[in-house]
Amino acid sequence: MRCILFTLVVLALLIISHQSTKLHRSTGFQLEIYTRRNHALLELLVNGGCTTLSIHKRIVLGRDSTIGETQLEAEKLVYRQLVEELIECRKANASTSSTTSSTTSSTTPSTTPVTTTPTPSTTPSTTSSTTPSTTPTTTTVMPTTAPATTTTAPLPAECITAVNLTEYWRKDHSDSGITPINGQGNCDIREMIAQGRPWFRFMGFAGVRLLDHCVSSYRDGSGSCGTHAALWSDDAMPDSVGVVTNFQVYSSFGDDCKLYGGRQCQVMRCSTMPNDFIYKYVDSFDGCNFGFCGMD
Repeated sequence: MRCILFTLVVLALLIISHQSTKLHRSTGFQLEIYTRRNHALLELLVNGGCTTLSIHKRIVLGRDSTIGETQLEAEKLVYRQLVEELIECRKANASTSSTTSSTTSSTTPSTTPVTTTPTPSTTPSTTSSTTPSTTPTTTTVMPTTAPATTTTAPLPAECITAVNLTEYWRKDHSDSGITPINGQGNCDIREMIAQGRPWFRFMGFAGVRLLDHCVSSYRDGSGSCGTHAALWSDDAMPDSVGVVTNFQVYSSFGDDCKLYGGRQCQVMRCSTMPNDFIYKYVDSFDGCNFGFCGMD
């Protein structure tokens, strides 16, 4: 009897430890993402000439004000503050550039030629007098034009408000037939249309980006990624930050990786970090059950 009780206690401890490890991995992954984003934002601030004492004060205050909370929440708060600082700084730079351009145009120097000291000519006249004539020589000096000042666009707000997909079954590519939504397959397309087609990203247990290869899909009641028709794409993703790019997702069904053809989506890179993308479903098709797959 004691042996059975001891075994049950050990099993309970192992289950608790496993769940804690999963939670730690999820939190640790998000913490790494936000920490890297904060470093990228600071780099943008420095390169854009936006470094001021207030930035460092706000970062310190942001982290100090979260004493008793998680480090992840602190980094999220700092992220929001850095984004606000970057937007305000770039607005100020744009305003300054506009004022400078206006002042320059109103004070543009005239193109009046500058007269230099006359140079005497030694050509003799046709008369008997040998007095040389003096012909003045003038030189025109054109004004120079100051180079124009350029500014960059602020960080996209979509990267802050994007929905995070974190479900573990999005990374199941083994045709396991998981039915996570009340015993039914996931139906991202219909849900996202109903929610106004939000931008979304993959995080935590769902992976870090949209799946880029075909996986086995619905066959004899089974399926991958918690759905019947798994959505994936091998289209090229953008390299530039903040640029909305159109691409297509494809649905695997049975032995056909692209049975239903491509469905229109959009993607945007949020930073120079690897796989820091957000996505948006924009196609008119609203069938079920189609779900987006994630990957590491």
